[in-house]
Parts: sequence; structure tokens; C-alpha cells
Amino acid sequence: MNTKYKEDIKEYYKFAQKVLKEYEICYDDISFLQQSENITFCIEKKSSEEKYLVRIHKSIDEGDEYQNNISMINSELLLLEKLNACELFTVQAPVKNRYNSFVTRVFNESLGKDLNVTVLRWIDGDTIDINNEKYNGLALKLGEEMAKLHKYSNQCETSEEFIRIEHDLETSKTNLLKLDKLVDINILSKMKFDEIYKCAINIIEFIKKNLSKNENWGLIHGDLNECNYIVNGNEIFLIDFSRCGFGYYLYDIALTLMHLSNENRRLFIKGYKNISLLPNDYEKMIESFFVLSVIDNMLFLSSNPEEYDYIKNMVNYLCDYVIRKYKNNDRFIFVNN
Repeated sequence: MNTKYKEDIKEYYKFAQKVLKEYEICYDDISFLQQSENITFCIEKKSSEEKYLVRIHKSIDEGDEYQNNISMINSELLLLEKLNACELFTVQAPVKNRYNSFVTRVFNESLGKDLNVTVLRWIDGDTIDINNEKYNGLALKLGEEMAKLHKYSNQCETSEEFIRIEHDLETSKTNLLKLDKLVDINILSKMKFDEIYKCAINIIEFIKKNLSKNENWGLIHGDLNECNYIVNGNEIFLIDFSRCGFGYYLYDIALTLMHLSNENRRLFIKGYKNISLLPNDYEKMIESFFVLSVIDNMLFLSSNPEEYDYIKNMVNYLCDYVIRKYKNNDRFIFVNN
């Protein structure tokens, strides 16, 4: 950890303590967790074992408009409140401040601007490597949890005040145009850019033609990777809904399958189908969304120079394996089915 980063975190410690005066929460310990989409801290009252997650909405990506949009943040917290109330899920319940609001906006002197802060109740559990053999079977439960979320979303009515991002095909098309910044920083060659662009445009047209929104579109998690679910015993809980929004359910599935082994992909789909139906041609559709989700993930990570080597590996995987298989109509996700 470099000196500048240490100094920044020290400042955010002070800022978090300042903000917590706006909440009726007693605590005697505060610890830094990480900085990604948010700067996060855990606070704890040891005598009662109460714990909370504090999120300072400042992303590594300075262009992330979500963190400055109170309406979008508030909508995420309203969703969490609804999910808890329906008793089908255990998610991190939002905590209101002294003024009965979910979002606290406080001036940060170091940055010279206001920052949004939210507080969620803590859920005990651990992030795990779900592909480790000792966690056999949990991928099935993860699939069931996602299916429950999608099924709930399909029946859930939202008001005009509920504002979230849309993970739609137009967004994917816009993201394609942003890929040229990876060419500019020598992560992506012009030849591979052209290959990815052409394939993705064909995929977008294929999805438009063959998948209607009717029963296949609704609220999705939007980022259910290995860091965004935790395990406690045999239970698995979904966390971090900061990228939740409206999208195709199959896109949500594809995002998660990106991080699973072949066997766990099979189990995940089995678990999903235990709860909810999938289209007859779901394999081809999920693999189509998989290509788009890899592109979206590369762009999301590109704001962090520490991820450049990983992105280069993703580019090679996408061009040398995924796109080649896709063009030949060979399965590359459901290889054991």
C-alpha cells in the first residue's frame, strides 16, 4: 500500500466518523474494508455484536455517475428494504439517519465537494472460492437465489421514483464504442478490436431478433461475482446491489457464469431451473450474453491500471477461445451438458 493511498484512507476514516454522528448508532470499532465502487468500512459494537457496513459513495472510476445520483442510490436501498420485507431473502437492510433518510450527503473538505454515504446492516459470512471442491453444491443454491430474485422482480411493481440503470442492448452497443480506449492504451490491438466489435454487433442483432423482453426482462443484480455473495454454513446470501438495475435475466446469469467452473455452471443452471423457467434455447442465448458481459467487465475494470494485465488475459480469452467457438456454433459454457 503506497503512502498516498494510506493517507487517503486515513482521511476517509475521519470522514466516516464524522458522518456517523448523523446516525443513532453506537460503535466502538471501525475498520477499513476496501475501495472499489465505494469506499467501505465495518463498524461494530462489541458488547452487542452489532455490525454495520458504511459505504462512502466514491468510486475508483471518476466517471461513475451513479455515486453522485441520490435518486439512484435511494432506489437501491428501497429495493433492499422490499427484499427484506418479503421474507424470501436475507439481504443487507438499509439504515436511516437521524433525519429519516437512507442517504446522507456530507461535505468532504479534502475533496471540496459533497459525498453520499449509506449504512447497511451487516450479514455474517465469508466470501469464498465457490469453485473449491469443499463447497460442492453451493453453486446450485446460488442459482436458486438468483432465480428467486428474478421471479420476485417479475412480480414487483416499481414507482416512477424508482430509478436504476438499464443493462440493455443499447448500453452494450455504446460500450462497444468505448473499447477504443483500450486500443489507445495498448491493451487491445486494432485487429482484435475489429474482431470483437463485429462479433458483438452480430450478437446484439441476434438477441434483438430472438428474445422478447416480456418474460425475460426485469430487475437484476447486475454484478453477482465471487465477491458479492457470502456463505454462512450451508446458507448463501447475495450482497452488494450497487449495480442492480433493469436488464435481461439471461445477462445476469451470464455475468455470474463468467466466474464459475464448468461443473458449477451446470449446477447453477440446475438450481435456477428448480425455481424458474428458462427459454428453450437458453444455452445459445446465455453464451451470446456472455460475450457482451465479458466486454462490459473489461470496460468496467479499465479505470484501474492495476487491472490492465488481467484485461489483456480477458482479451486473449475472448478472441482466441470464446469468439472462435461462438462463430463455429460450438458450445463454450455448457461444454459438459
